[in-house]
Amino acid sequence: MKFIINFKSRTNLVANDGERFLAKLTLKNPKLDFIIAPNIIDISNFKSKFNYPIISQHVDKIETFRASGYVSPKALSKIGVIGAIINSPYHRLGYNSICDIIKENKKYGLLTFLYVYNQDEYIHSLVFDSEYIVIKTDSLDDILKFKGIKQNIFIDYKIKDKQDIISIRNFKPAGIIIEPEDYLIWTQNV
Repeated sequence: MKFIINFKSRTNLVANDGERFLAKLTLKNPKLDFIIAPNIIDISNFKSKFNYPIISQHVDKIETFRASGYVSPKALSKIGVIGAIINSPYHRLGYNSICDIIKENKKYGLLTFLYVYNQDEYIHSLVFDSEYIVIKTDSLDDILKFKGIKQNIFIDYKIKDKQDIISIRNFKPAGIIIEPEDYLIWTQNV
């Protein structure tokens, strides 16, 4: 199972602080399969210092060089990012935007990690041809509704205890997206 460690926009995990955290994390668990989603300002820095795949926490559908404050699939591909999260809880997108971004990601060789929030959204997401579907849930019981899905599924869930870990493992997802403190709970209970 892959672990996407999502640094989000935590100021205590940018620059040197983020590097120290990641070095400590990976030193303790060298055999785990990590993908790193650092704050966007750290992508190039992490890419040059660590040998882990990196994904962007977000990507925008823009014409390159036509906007500021946005990041394009083309720009991400140029710095060696392998993929991008889209439709996260912090950047919900409409149908057309999702379609456009997935097409652009494919054009530039980026994997797409598409967030869905319920079974209806999952069913609608099948037309998008995303490499990965991320199920965001506040209840592990909701994940059982997705049992038997053959697509590459990641789970985004706030881990509380060892039982959560057992439930997630029993679901057998391709991976889990967790925040740094959730990862520490995971490693302490495995």
